[in-house]
Amino acid sequence: MSGLPLLKHLNSRGLLSQCEATAEHKLKIKVTAAALPLPAGFTGGDGDVLEFDGQAATEYKGVESGKALQLLSIYFQLLHPAKFVPNLRACSAHDVEAVASGDKKALLAHMEEKIKSSSSKKSKSKDSKSKTDEKKQKKVKTSIQSKDITSALGKTKEKENGAGASTETSSEFKFLDTVEIDAKRLAEDRATIAQNILNFEAPVATTDALLRSTDTSKDLSIALDYIKSLASNKRKSSSSSGQPAKKQATGPPIIVIPNAMSSVITMHNAEAFFADATYTSNKGAKPKKVKCVRKLTKSRKNVEFEIIDDAKSLSPSEWNRVVSVIALGKEWQFKDWKNQDRTPMQPVDVFSRTFGFYISLEGAPVPENLKTWSVKFAKINRDNRGLDSVAHALFWNQLEAWMFVNKPEMCV
Repeated sequence: MSGLPLLKHLNSRGLLSQCEATAEHKLKIKVTAAALPLPAGFTGGDGDVLEFDGQAATEYKGVESGKALQLLSIYFQLLHPAKFVPNLRACSAHDVEAVASGDKKALLAHMEEKIKSSSSKKSKSKDSKSKTDEKKQKKVKTSIQSKDITSALGKTKEKENGAGASTETSSEFKFLDTVEIDAKRLAEDRATIAQNILNFEAPVATTDALLRSTDTSKDLSIALDYIKSLASNKRKSSSSSGQPAKKQATGPPIIVIPNAMSSVITMHNAEAFFADATYTSNKGAKPKKVKCVRKLTKSRKNVEFEIIDDAKSLSPSEWNRVVSVIALGKEWQFKDWKNQDRTPMQPVDVFSRTFGFYISLEGAPVPENLKTWSVKFAKINRDNRGLDSVAHALFWNQLEAWMFVNKPEMCV
């Protein structure tokens, strides 16, 4: 006899620690008082040591593989139920085959079962016997019912042939007739419900009819009417507000830069910075006009920007196109700047209606006035021109975000 029943007995009691795999590929089991009494066929008392051939095949066969599993293979699987690598290493060291994946679940369930007493077996046999009796009774009832139905049908036929029928036959015929009538009523109700659904559905054209249609004005009439209603509602809302509608800006967006040689960005190097992301010195002839084309990241549209340094001569319609003002940090930058009512324009007013940006060289002090203005900041490295793109990207990304919120009409 293999040591499998004893191993199963110890595993069910949580005494697997009493087992040990020896270097001679044997399974050594130390008997303790907690393991007593031992299963039938095994003898030993407290303190005794039993040894079994670990490479010998046991009486247990894998559910999927069909192979008789070795004793140490089962022991290592119980020792490492959820660890594949330690189990494989232990089996390899003792020259036994590891338990196949398809056999693990059934093996663990089998080894966790407790050895049942004779009384439990008797109760199990009684339960199985009672279940068998119930099945037999059901079969008898079923056969009786089938015979009753057959006899009822036979009696019905006899009545139709004029042979006569008993009172029991007529009652059974009425029952079958009632079932048939109920089935017909159910079918009629379903047909009525389906027809009511179809009556309430709107008729639609088939796909082929829509593709072959040539009257496009009729097909798009609903969409055109909807667009016209939206336009009329928009006109009504603007007129009912009692305020004149805001005029749409015509022309390219304008960026105003300082008109001072002390500024980091001037008309001399504006194109190099805004278009090419490169900072250059304020040398050379001053251009009269500077234009820059920028592809907006959100709308994917190319928008031309006009860069100027003289905001005093801007008309009200041109001020409506100003999207950004590069700050110098000095209030005299805004001298002679006028509002639409020709009143002096204050710095707070300027940066409340435009995107304010301040560019300085790294290490230069920041003017105190900028702390009270709505202005974003960027710094340019004095020596490393590769970092110019950082300030360039910072300006354009924030300007685009501001334009999409405050001047979306300038983004297309």
